Amino acid sequence: MSSLVIALHPPRKFGMPEPPRVTGLSPKEGPPGARVTIRGENLGQNAKDLKGLTICGVNCLGTAEWIAPSKIICRVGLGKGRGDVIVTTMSGGVGESTVQYTYHEIRIGPLQECAVWVEEFNQTSLTNNSDGGGEPVEAMFKHDDLLSLWAEDKVPDKFPEEQLWDMLPEGSGNPLEFSFLPEWYLIENYYTNNFKDLKKGCEYMKMNLAKQPVGPISFVKRNLNTFLECQDALTSLYSNIEADEHHHSSGTITEELEELITSMNCQGDQLFEAVLGRKDRADATRNALNVLNRFKFLFNLPCNIERNIKKGDYEIVINDFERAKSLFFDTEEPIFRRVYQEVEKRIEMFKIMLKDKLLEFPSTIDEQKKLIRHLVELEGDSDPAWLCLTKQQEWICSLLIECKNRYLTRSLNTDMEILITSCPSPTAPTDTDYIDWAEDTTPLSVSYLQDLVNIITENFSNMWKLGAAYQRGTILTESSEKKLKVGTDNLMKFRQLTTQILDTLCRLVRAVFLPTSLSHLDAETRNHFGVWTDMNQKFATGWLPHVVRTFRYCLMSFKDLDISTDMLASVCDLSLELRKHCIRTMLKQAVHDIRSLSRRETWTLQSYNHTSITALPFMFENIVNEVIQLLGEVVMKTQPTEAEIFSQQRFCNEVRNLCSEFFKAYSDCIENLVFKCDRENEEISESFINNKNLPAPEERVIIAMSNCMFTQSAILPRILDMLDKHGYTDNADINKISNTIFTELNEKLFESYSDQIGDPLIGALEQGVYTGNFSWSTCPPSKGVRPYVKEALMTMIGIHAEVYAIAPVFCDRILSKVNEGLAEEINRLIQCVDNFSANGAMQARLELLSLEDSLGSYQTDLSTKYYTEALNFLPSISKADEKKRLENLISDFKSDMKFLLECFNVINISPA
Repeated sequence: MSSLVIALHPPRKFGMPEPPRVTGLSPKEGPPGARVTIRGENLGQNAKDLKGLTICGVNCLGTAEWIAPSKIICRVGLGKGRGDVIVTTMSGGVGESTVQYTYHEIRIGPLQECAVWVEEFNQTSLTNNSDGGGEPVEAMFKHDDLLSLWAEDKVPDKFPEEQLWDMLPEGSGNPLEFSFLPEWYLIENYYTNNFKDLKKGCEYMKMNLAKQPVGPISFVKRNLNTFLECQDALTSLYSNIEADEHHHSSGTITEELEELITSMNCQGDQLFEAVLGRKDRADATRNALNVLNRFKFLFNLPCNIERNIKKGDYEIVINDFERAKSLFFDTEEPIFRRVYQEVEKRIEMFKIMLKDKLLEFPSTIDEQKKLIRHLVELEGDSDPAWLCLTKQQEWICSLLIECKNRYLTRSLNTDMEILITSCPSPTAPTDTDYIDWAEDTTPLSVSYLQDLVNIITENFSNMWKLGAAYQRGTILTESSEKKLKVGTDNLMKFRQLTTQILDTLCRLVRAVFLPTSLSHLDAETRNHFGVWTDMNQKFATGWLPHVVRTFRYCLMSFKDLDISTDMLASVCDLSLELRKHCIRTMLKQAVHDIRSLSRRETWTLQSYNHTSITALPFMFENIVNEVIQLLGEVVMKTQPTEAEIFSQQRFCNEVRNLCSEFFKAYSDCIENLVFKCDRENEEISESFINNKNLPAPEERVIIAMSNCMFTQSAILPRILDMLDKHGYTDNADINKISNTIFTELNEKLFESYSDQIGDPLIGALEQGVYTGNFSWSTCPPSKGVRPYVKEALMTMIGIHAEVYAIAPVFCDRILSKVNEGLAEEINRLIQCVDNFSANGAMQARLELLSLEDSLGSYQTDLSTKYYTEALNFLPSISKADEKKRLENLISDFKSDMKFLLECFNVINISPA
């Protein structure tokens, strides 16, 4: 359905960026502070997008340098072990890593440069004895084979370090490290040795440790050079002191330092006394300046007010004015009074500016509250908040009316262009009930609604929040000395202001989409809300689901503001009416599209369950399913606090009738294709003429019957399931009505086909019986069945072939019906004969029995009755030789027609 394409395909948004992904490191291992280049995908759109960077759980964002979305350079922090490199961006979130970084722990000396902070520790050599005895530990670990288990001149392979990191992530195999673990050392160097070898190595270490010399004598021996250096330093110090005393005969250098310190102390006391004197003079000067500054503040206040207003420091202006007011409000000094009057004049201008700024819309609620607080502090008796609310309500209503006027003008211009460019031509369609607008053009009415909703959602929330704060009395802060005076009448008036905005919105929307709902208004009021042309609504038919979705979004935004239900009554009622209007209009559009399916029929057959059908049933199903699914997703689902759309039985009946119209329209479409293919229906006739696959009229009836049967048995249950899935009611009535429609259509098609193929056969029967001036009274002896019987059977065979090729399930029903007509006509012809000779009776009985036996698969009670009546009307055969001769003639007939009559023995398929 072309008009539903727009609503089924709303604009789509772009997806979120993929998370960061680290795929390469250079290098992959190193000590703390090493410079690392990170490569990957989606590593940030720019430097500001980079939010986090961790290596082995250590934060390295501070040293990170963003180069490109695929490259980052940083220095690793102080960490241990091995871990992932995780990049976090604001656009993509937390990323992942396919590579890992491995830390190499190193000892940092006191004079060694390092890019990261390392913890200080005792750098002196550790000893193996608490009293200072023994050699340094470094000497004990000068080689790796501490257990002396390696063979001479043969260093065994060490255990892989990466596996050791996995097993012992916090350990180290270096005995000089604080993180040294014996398990690491033993696995790394002796993983090929057994337990007995390890015990021997332990005994060797104990024995080697016992051989180490202990005691103070050993300590002195090892550190003898240090003791000698200390002795030399003391000797040199003593020599320098003796030389100093020898060269200064009047006194030593320490005595001179003592005299200098005493002299400096005296000079300091003199300077301190001078500073104290200057401080006293400074205090006196400061007091005088304070007195002068008190008056200077008043003289400079007008200029300061102008300057602070320009800077936007309104609070400073108010504080300065309050200060001046407390000091000079009741002054009697002329000069002070004159300056203070100038200040009051500037403040009055400041008040006017604040009021003008408060009434400038749009503005944020924080800005409005700030201006209201300033005005309350300057004017304690005024109510600027109520003034702001009333003016903002007028401003929002004016925006809505201006939007209406703007779009109404555009609508009139557009209608004129359409009328000029769409003048009817001789070949143009005459159906003007529904107009397919360009799919890429949004109707003005839809854009108009979107703008109305945008105006409300962008501006109404600020007004409502300000009004709520006004009602609660929370506009002013608790620290404010002045309180906002809220009139009791204003609380009720605020509800009226809000209701006026909502009513204005609803009436503007009703004027364009539900104009009949405003018929009770006078002409002037209706013109105020806009009078739109019907052309506008025709173009917006396929956009109604979007209209409903947009208005329901507006309703949800109102409910998010905690507006009371009684204030939203008009909006909720309009939402319900729009939903009902959308259902009515879309169902009617679907009915119209179903009736138009005759233009799209190609008569291309496809096999389905031993039956040939066209694409017509599937096109019918697609139209119905599309409209049901669309309405179910957009309209049928009820939001919280919304009214149930099927709560009224009258609307349920209306929807049930419209859904039933689907099948009535489909029935009309099939009838148009079968019965109205002449010049009375130009569109169908033109499609018939241009269709190269157009079947014969009789075949079209069979195809139509097959489509009808398939729709009733396969399509109808799926449609009913779809209706039930999306909350439609009265499905049982729809099922009953639709089955009645299909049954009546099937009977009509069956009777039409039976008449089309049976009338020529029955009409030619009498002429065949009496061909060649045949007479039953003068008939010669019978030599066999006459040609008219064979011609009738050949016609029946042709009918069977035609029906079987399209819909084998109809063979029994159609051929039985034709056989009844054939039997009735033969019975009539026989009973119209006045006199039968013996040969004539023999000939008539032969032909009746041959015809009845050949069509035995399609005999009914009625056809059997006709054949019996005809046989009983004939003179009976009493002689045995005549009976024998009749049997032989029938046998010869069957033998001659055996091959042709085999088609009647084909297993027919019963209808589902």
